[in-house]
Amino acid sequence: MIDIAILVVPVVVLFLLTFVGGLLLAAAYEIVFTAVKGQTPGKMITRVTVVSADDGTFPGWGASAGRWVIQFIAYLMLFLPGLILHASLLWNDRHQGWHDLAAGTLVIQGNARAA
Repeated sequence: MIDIAILVVPVVVLFLLTFVGGLLLAAAYEIVFTAVKGQTPGKMITRVTVVSADDGTFPGWGASAGRWVIQFIAYLMLFLPGLILHASLLWNDRHQGWHDLAAGTLVIQGNARAA
């Protein structure tokens, strides 16, 4: 029995550290780039920017974190709701997904400057 514990405990701990570490890295990547520049490197390549729907400035930390959390929860629940979440931008005149509507953000074509 102790042999199983010696093998299983480190594997479980390593898995949890890898999962949590990867999750934190993914969150930091999306939240920091969106809050500071309105764009992740992928958005820079495709020339789209996330801005506040109210005034066109970069969304800031709260809205950027809110966008990420809403997307994460949707994908965590099931793949299909996450897909519907992103497809929801097709049903809105301003092409805002539910995560953008909830966070008060808007994705625009081109680069924007913070005010």
